[in-house]
Amino acid sequence: MRVERHGDLLSRRSHPATWAVAAALVLGNFVLHKPISDVCDALFARIGRTAYEWVMLGGIAALSLAAAALVLRGGAPALRHPRSLAALLGLAALTICAQQNLLVSNVELIHLPQFGLLAALLAAAGLPPQLAWWVATLAGALDETYQWRVIYAGVPNTYFDWNDIVLNALGAAWAVVLVRGGRPDTATAGERRAQRLLLLALLIGLPLALALAPPALTPREGFPYWGPALRRALTGYDYHVMPAAEGVGSLLAVWALVALACSAPRRAALPLAAAALLLLPGCVPRRPPALPPPAPRPFFITFWCGPPLAELSDARAAEIASAGFDVIGPPCEGRITPTLTRQALDVAARHGLKAWIKDDRVDQLDGLRPDWRAGVDAVVGEVGGHPALDGYFLVDEPGRDQFPDLGLIVARLRQADPTRVPYVNLLPDYLGSEALGTDTYAEHLDAFMAEVQPSLLSLDYYPFLEGGDRDTFFVDLAMVRERARAAGIPWLLIVQAMPHGGYRDPTPGELSWQVFNGMAFGAGAISYFTYWTPVNVPHADRWQFRRGLVEHGVATDKLAAVGAINHAAHAIARQLAGFTSAAVLDGEGRFGDALPAPPLRGIDGAATVGLFAAADGRRAALLVNRDYRAAGTVRLLTLPATPPATAFDPTSGRWHPAPDLRFTLPPGGAQLVQWPAST
Repeated sequence: MRVERHGDLLSRRSHPATWAVAAALVLGNFVLHKPISDVCDALFARIGRTAYEWVMLGGIAALSLAAAALVLRGGAPALRHPRSLAALLGLAALTICAQQNLLVSNVELIHLPQFGLLAALLAAAGLPPQLAWWVATLAGALDETYQWRVIYAGVPNTYFDWNDIVLNALGAAWAVVLVRGGRPDTATAGERRAQRLLLLALLIGLPLALALAPPALTPREGFPYWGPALRRALTGYDYHVMPAAEGVGSLLAVWALVALACSAPRRAALPLAAAALLLLPGCVPRRPPALPPPAPRPFFITFWCGPPLAELSDARAAEIASAGFDVIGPPCEGRITPTLTRQALDVAARHGLKAWIKDDRVDQLDGLRPDWRAGVDAVVGEVGGHPALDGYFLVDEPGRDQFPDLGLIVARLRQADPTRVPYVNLLPDYLGSEALGTDTYAEHLDAFMAEVQPSLLSLDYYPFLEGGDRDTFFVDLAMVRERARAAGIPWLLIVQAMPHGGYRDPTPGELSWQVFNGMAFGAGAISYFTYWTPVNVPHADRWQFRRGLVEHGVATDKLAAVGAINHAAHAIARQLAGFTSAAVLDGEGRFGDALPAPPLRGIDGAATVGLFAAADGRRAALLVNRDYRAAGTVRLLTLPATPPATAFDPTSGRWHPAPDLRFTLPPGGAQLVQWPAST
């Protein structure tokens, strides 16, 4: 082969040593991916997210600039050719689109210098520029396939990542255009034939990809009227997962720019224009999907494991209503069909009740199905207009890996039916990082809020073990309260109401203690685990569920105790309508906000005190006896000039003067106090 010197890094001479380095780089991608990822994860954990993002951005940018300076030695004048300038501008536009929409962390920018280096090595080894780009891009696709099918084969919710393949192709294109742009094409006839075959395969793949995995776009109110469907990553960025159609179209766009710079074939214009149509909607700033704000809702009480749908009779619904429940939870067992669901909603409506439904087309128990959009739309179309419908059950206690898919379902439900709850219940902190999928519980909550954007935050925390009590109950309540307040949404506490596994049978005092502590922390809803004692459910032999509120269809003594608690809770909640949670105080000083907290300067006694404020200046306090075994006396100490307080009697529904603010509370009991606005 004749040598052609152009005063730059490359020539059309075969370099066996360079081929060996390129092959080693390809193999290194397979072997070193996981170790390098582990190092990056360790650095992230050590220095924190913000510092990590800046280190990666600065480090990769410096690496890329150094590589560009190396490959441009003596060859920069050729880049002044109009074809090269046009290609560089196009690559810059596509790279900005990728940065805006495809990345969840700056570390992913490593694809650009990584595959730029590979393409430069292939060109230096003797390949013509277009073929060097093709081979580097194919090597990137092979690397992604290896990650998908080997490295992360056992990780849930992994997928073939077209985002990475497009980033690889962009990196390779930058290198090829920089080192060969504006120069004559030196490909042999055989090399041109190989390039045409590769292009033909891509062109044939585009209509197939459009049919099987079309672009994932969502409507927007203004220009360009359509944009990429976005997910929220743990890093806080919104990002887009490219389906095959967008991936193939993007590769055509990148190829057209490489062809424009390195050979300027007129036929490059058509695929460039066609592929640009797929990318233009993404060339807008990243932003969260526009979800309607959650509908305001009053305090409500519900339960887990409602009656099997076939057994939800008018008599059963009347029993539920008389026990102070507002929302019938979905069943844990029995047949669930659209017909039975509709009948259950009709029964609930006749008794002034609402209901949450469970439907295989909506729930997330088995992961996101390919036809999930059609399933969600079908369920909303069938029951969305029913007056008794209050929510859709999605999943119980998801791990971190399920959040992105849950976010898609929640967003679609909130758009289609904004007044109903897409219900997801969260794990408590005590199950550990392996179940949570994050190192800390705070990270788990933050990821859930960012990626799922719920309209209701739900926590189950069962504090009463056979051998003692868990010690992070108030810690979890505080973390959930903080995030719900920041998002402007209500939160729900699930109460341990029956023995199972290693959990003891709660007494009436322990039931009351859970409910009113939740309300003191500002909970907007209470749920009980469970109403209908589950029998024919998975792992029932291990958990030994027993003594729910109803067992074998017959009410236990617990239902009457719960009914009394529910009626008192509702009476208190009605008085707190229009108030917002302002602070949580602990009479023992172990948690909560600091004193003084107007109007209080101190608390004498073991009590949780939730402070609430109204827009008109009124203040209220909900006192909860921290002892669930025995009655206790609590006295509130107020700041000077605080007006006289009144105390609420939930049984009579009346307010009475409370001159000394001293109260004797039953085990786990509560007392609501109110002060008028200061004059």
